Amino acid sequence: MQLELSTCVFLCLLPLGFSAIRRYYLGAVELSWDYRQSELLRELHVDTRFPATAPGALPLGPSVLYKKTVFVEFTDQLFSVARPRPPWMGLLGPTIQAEVYDTVVVTLKNMASHPVSLHAVGVSFWKSSEGAEYEDHTSQREKEDDKVLPGKSQTYVWQVLKENGPTASDPPCLTYSYLSHVDLVKDLNSGLIGALLVCREGSLTRERTQNLHEFVLLFAVFDEGKSWHSARNDSWTRAMDPAPARAQPAMHTVNGYVNRSLPGLIGCHKKSVYWHVIGMGTSPEVHSIFLEGHTFLVRHHRQASLEISPLTFLTAQTFLMDLGQFLLFCHISSHHHGNVHIPEMSVVNIQLFF
Repeated sequence: MQLELSTCVFLCLLPLGFSAIRRYYLGAVELSWDYRQSELLRELHVDTRFPATAPGALPLGPSVLYKKTVFVEFTDQLFSVARPRPPWMGLLGPTIQAEVYDTVVVTLKNMASHPVSLHAVGVSFWKSSEGAEYEDHTSQREKEDDKVLPGKSQTYVWQVLKENGPTASDPPCLTYSYLSHVDLVKDLNSGLIGALLVCREGSLTRERTQNLHEFVLLFAVFDEGKSWHSARNDSWTRAMDPAPARAQPAMHTVNGYVNRSLPGLIGCHKKSVYWHVIGMGTSPEVHSIFLEGHTFLVRHHRQASLEISPLTFLTAQTFLMDLGQFLLFCHISSHHHGNVHIPEMSVVNIQLFF
């Protein structure tokens, strides 16, 4: 009742005609992931309309599967039908979008074997929708959102205030994220993260978005020795490779993919593409991101590269000048594994559409 009353009071204070309630149904789902060739919805047997492998991907060796927990969007409160999504999203949770003055209502169902939560970065919320577990001296009722146990559900309400939104000099949408915050290290390394876009009023109309090319890129290092499934993954890899024990790998990824395997980045010739970039990880990694033959426009500054560290959120724009395939890659030499391949490398297909 307290949550419902506070939400109603907030809605009454909004300017008439400017607010919308945007509802999402998210499930925390466990699946097996190959960092080089998995496609999330194929694991859920939902969508096969898109190509599974990126053109130019390097040859694949024997598969190594890791147990992950990810956010999956469902069509309604029954949580029986997953909403289709393009394969370039990889491990990313669904992109949640809202305009200034909107209210976002997210129902989270925990379909995993460990507790999860939902914590938003970049919007406003009451204490009962914070989704972060720590000793904050609040009532038990206000702690219910901190941890959603397996099989349980919880509804989170976020408000997008004017001060949360883009200014006149910003791009139409600012890039933020949402994530599980029960055990931040385990949650992130398991894959529980998605993008949250806070947009200017009128930015999300169908007329403005149907021809817009935009991608979310999560540059993250997944440490398989620090996830909720470390013990299980260790037993799997030992069964596949009986060699002497070694530490679980730290995977340098783009949206959960390595080895040029990120599929489906397709743009239009002489059109702009927006990159919603998130840097996240539990180690002090820095990334220097280049797009071969192109530059980035960030906050009205032309840049040859994007410098990304953990907890970085930015929106960049690229005007696609030429036709062809172009490498999107990290230029940090320590991220090159041996002399064979660069894990953080994806191929961007730029094709001409009429």
